[in-house]
Amino acid sequence: MSAEEILALETTYYTARNDLRQVAGLIDLFGPDDLAEQAFVVREADRQFRRAQWIVEESGVLDRSDLPPSVRESATKMEAEIRKFTAMARKSMR
Repeated sequence: MSAEEILALETTYYTARNDLRQVAGLIDLFGPDDLAEQAFVVREADRQFRRAQWIVEESGVLDRSDLPPSVRESATKMEAEIRKFTAMARKSMR
């Protein structure tokens, strides 16, 4: 990946994190409660992912095209929580 591609990817990621914070806050205000709780579970999974990524980045061995097992595991957990959140969101919109 080129430096420009990495920068674009990081910009997209931080924009998504900001959007997630805003959505979680709005859902917390207006409910439903179970969806609000899951939104914060997703935010915590994202924090865990970032924490795992920082540890690897600080060691100087992060290769974004081939993530280390600890970072990949965190990313997989975050994806699972996002899927739970979207499933709950779909049910609450019916």
